[in-house]
Amino acid sequence: VVERQLVGGAAQHPGDAERMTRLGVAYFEAGQFERARDVLRSSLVIDPRQYPTHVYLGLSYEQLAAFDSARAELVAARGLARDSRQRDEIDGHLNLLTRRELQVAAQRASPGSKANGSLMRCVPIGVWGWALDDDALVACAREDSSLTHPNPACGDSVAAYVLAVAHLVRVPGD
Repeated sequence: VVERQLVGGAAQHPGDAERMTRLGVAYFEAGQFERARDVLRSSLVIDPRQYPTHVYLGLSYEQLAAFDSARAELVAARGLARDSRQRDEIDGHLNLLTRRELQVAAQRASPGSKANGSLMRCVPIGVWGWALDDDALVACAREDSSLTHPNPACGDSVAAYVLAVAHLVRVPGD
């Protein structure tokens, strides 16, 4: 029902960039990233200075694994940000985008690799996260490992090692 209303409103007011953006956001939230991309691009043709349109277009591109286009839209949004909160929001999106790019590149490069590279760099996570509960620490360890080593066995190994390091920090001499 909402989609029909948004589509109908956009059709009745084809020059209304805000309506087009609302429709694009609705497509994005429904997981229809290609449709979101198309509608949001049309909205920017009407008014290229829309902060939320650039943000959602960037997020749509990210979901479509078009990382260069995603970064360009998020950088454009950052240039239109009205305050530090919006700039911080975009910086967070850009950081997550970089993480996703690394994960996709690692998955493509070596999906079955069980190399020890992520294990070699994990000690600081155990030292840094010694005060976290074990579930949170395991999640951090697996996330870090997945940046370069997507195989779940690597994440499990890193998580076990990080838990051991954190334990040694918590209980010196153990």
